[in-house]
Amino acid sequence: MNEKSQNFTSVLFSLIRELMIFDYSRLQELLKSENTLIKSNALQICTIEKAYYSKEDIKSYENLINIISTSFPKIGEVTTQKKLLSSKEKEIWICQCGSKNNIDIYYCSTCNKDIYGYLSNEFNPETAIAKINETIELIKINVA
Repeated sequence: MNEKSQNFTSVLFSLIRELMIFDYSRLQELLKSENTLIKSNALQICTIEKAYYSKEDIKSYENLINIISTSFPKIGEVTTQKKLLSSKEKEIWICQCGSKNNIDIYYCSTCNKDIYGYLSNEFNPETAIAKINETIELIKINVA
């Protein structure tokens, strides 16, 4: 991404956070995009809190979870590898950069990305879904 695009994206996220608004239907379209960068940006927007919530938001967030679950496959490959000096195998994941990592290591030891290709300071599909589920639970408690 070039510097202009990064600046625009940064300003856009700041505005969305500040105004606490976004359009669920447009966000759903962006999450289904073929462009990985667009999908990743939409994923980050899904985790931004809104100024207010209604019961209808629950269904909208549930739809977002369904789309995220199907639109973001793991980029890294989970496989097994024989342990040194043993016939036993251990489970590992191979990062998109080619580095092999123990399955219990969340971020690649070489490039610091997870199995989805996200850095530790970004919401990946799993953390975004967890955050959305938290929001749904808060809506259920506070909007009766």
